Amino acid sequence: MNKTFFKRIFSIIIAIITVLTMTTVAFAQTDTHASDDEIVATITLFCRPNMILHGHGWIYVENLSDSTIELGHYDLLPGDGVSIGTFANSREDGWGIYYNIESYSATTYGMDGCTTITEELTENEVETLSNKIYNYTNTWNHFINCMYFAFTMWNSVSDITFIPVVFPIFGQLQMLFYDYQTDEPDMKPVTADQVYRQKGTGDKAYLVPASEGSLDPL
Repeated sequence: MNKTFFKRIFSIIIAIITVLTMTTVAFAQTDTHASDDEIVATITLFCRPNMILHGHGWIYVENLSDSTIELGHYDLLPGDGVSIGTFANSREDGWGIYYNIESYSATTYGMDGCTTITEELTENEVETLSNKIYNYTNTWNHFINCMYFAFTMWNSVSDITFIPVVFPIFGQLQMLFYDYQTDEPDMKPVTADQVYRQKGTGDKAYLVPASEGSLDPL
């Protein structure tokens, strides 16, 4: 595949994303949250491209309430936050859903190059998000990857819909149409014993501590 052909394909993808994103913007401007319930949490969508075809996407949820909230198979204590994302062979424990890998990496090694967008969540929206995570098939492949997971979770509770287009750079381009941030990640510090790998899916799933080999930097 020569460079000219690759550039043409890249340009076509960018054009498609731009058109679809502008359509989404038009709908988002006339839509509002259906619930007026009390705000109990925030969700942040993270996108961190690393060159054109590499990088990572994930979500981060912070509990603003006085009660523990359930997110998938993770109990999030009042005032705490949790990052949730999927990985493949970059983690020693294998493919699937992890809790707090990203938060630990930011705490331990530092992190830059992130684009983020944040929204508030009501109790009903947290329940919707939790059920979405709980029932998500615990796997990873080149199409149902970290970007697919992160954008699917975000889309389940937000009026702003993003298209989960495989590569993080395409996710980042969509986020630039909205009220995005590019500062250092604002995630609460976590320790190694707060990082988990999920085994199984749905009712049969459970969490196990991530091994030391899965705690490498992003």
